[in-house]
Amino acid sequence: SFTSWGGSGGLSVASDGTGWAVSWAEDAPDDSELVVYLRRVDGSGVALGAGAERLSDDLVDPDDPPLDFVPWVAGKPGGGFAVFTSSFLADGSSEIARLQADAAGVRAGNRALMSAADARNSFNQRVASDGSRFLLAFHDTGGSGTLEVAGLLVDGSGSNPPGSVVPFTAGHAASNSLNFLPPGAPALAPLISGFAAVWTDDVT
Repeated sequence: SFTSWGGSGGLSVASDGTGWAVSWAEDAPDDSELVVYLRRVDGSGVALGAGAERLSDDLVDPDDPPLDFVPWVAGKPGGGFAVFTSSFLADGSSEIARLQADAAGVRAGNRALMSAADARNSFNQRVASDGSRFLLAFHDTGGSGTLEVAGLLVDGSGSNPPGSVVPFTAGHAASNSLNFLPPGAPALAPLISGFAAVWTDDVT
């Protein structure tokens, strides 16, 4: 069975033209890690392969276990899948990361950070593709303690140099914090040229 975690965005589905890839985050029984999995499903809805493929890094450093959540899977232009996650780091901050799988749903490479490891707490990402690039939009504390919306363009291979996050909002009042009336999570759509990002905002 597929086990989702994290409420909205805890489970994500993308089509590859002949079937689907399903990605989700699953908590370990002892709460030691939160791991993203992926499984391919054919056009009839039948799960493929021997089982779910673990995409999160294996537990190598006990001080930095995999804590990847809110996965968003998207097909890559050249085949295979990119899964963008919110991921906790060893210092307790969260950043946007990328996991990958090939066209068969087999893990490819290790977790790579898309947003810079700057303790700004980037999380709750949404993803859209225009066929050659991905737009990621997410919540970001901006280093100010308030919650803003920011974006990041990623190329079709799922690669991007860290540090090129662009703020979509700025200057929210200090009362508009992580716990009180933040901007809503963006909804994204590709346009003929570029993207559109729409979100709610309770600040007048």
